Amino acid sequence: MIQHLIELRKRLIKSFISVGIVFLLLYPFSSSLFHQFALPLLNQLPHHRELIAITLTGAFFGPIQFCFFCAFFICAPFILYQFWGFIAPGLY
Repeated sequence: MIQHLIELRKRLIKSFISVGIVFLLLYPFSSSLFHQFALPLLNQLPHHRELIAITLTGAFFGPIQFCFFCAFFICAPFILYQFWGFIAPGLY
């Protein structure tokens, strides 16, 4: 049982590290990524209107959260590969 937990830990660490690396690569572009994502919504707003933050930290954490989810989406094939690498030996 311990070997399975060790294997799971290794694969989870690889997945977290991959998401972390991609997040760090995307972080400098977080505001421009968020702006590109929000551009269709901004185009639908009336003239001279803009998006507002409804929470105190929303304006700061919104682009960062979007950057994290982009990193997770980019790393999804690698994460699924790690998941399959853990599950596949148990199927044989």
